[in-house]
Amino acid sequence: MIRDGVVESLTPGTGHAADEGRSPALRAASLALAVPRRAALTGLAALWVHGWEGGSAAPPLLEVAVRRGCHPGAPKGTDSLDWAFVTDQATCRSATVVGGVLVADAPHAAAAALARGSLAPAIGALLWAVTQALIDPKMFEATLLESTFGGNQLRARSAWDAACEAIGAR
Repeated sequence: MIRDGVVESLTPGTGHAADEGRSPALRAASLALAVPRRAALTGLAALWVHGWEGGSAAPPLLEVAVRRGCHPGAPKGTDSLDWAFVTDQATCRSATVVGGVLVADAPHAAAAALARGSLAPAIGALLWAVTQALIDPKMFEATLLESTFGGNQLRARSAWDAACEAIGAR
């Protein structure tokens, strides 16, 4: 059905009718089984839920933020996705329920993407979120300062500085 153009893949094993739009709720619901309770989807996967394309399917790394003291294991059914969790109180506080899944807001998701993983898609997603007015460049500094990113704050700040220079935000 995918090959014939009837169905479009969202994640391995999930899809939607090709003539349907990809709403944030639909995107989030396609990842619901891979996000533990009380964990918030973050990073590129959260930005994908917010509307960033970065390819048509969900990013291969599914990252969730948890509150201090939580140590979830990868949920069943995440064999085909890379899965990781990070302890980040600020990201958890920023999350709202979308399609039955807690999803970090765009600034916290972008900050997490800058802190870990490949910088090329992270900066692309960040610039997309800025152009869509999901991230206010002046307020993003505060997000970088409040989030812990598992100790990668310097990397995230350096990537943000490079992005600001590229778009002339300062």
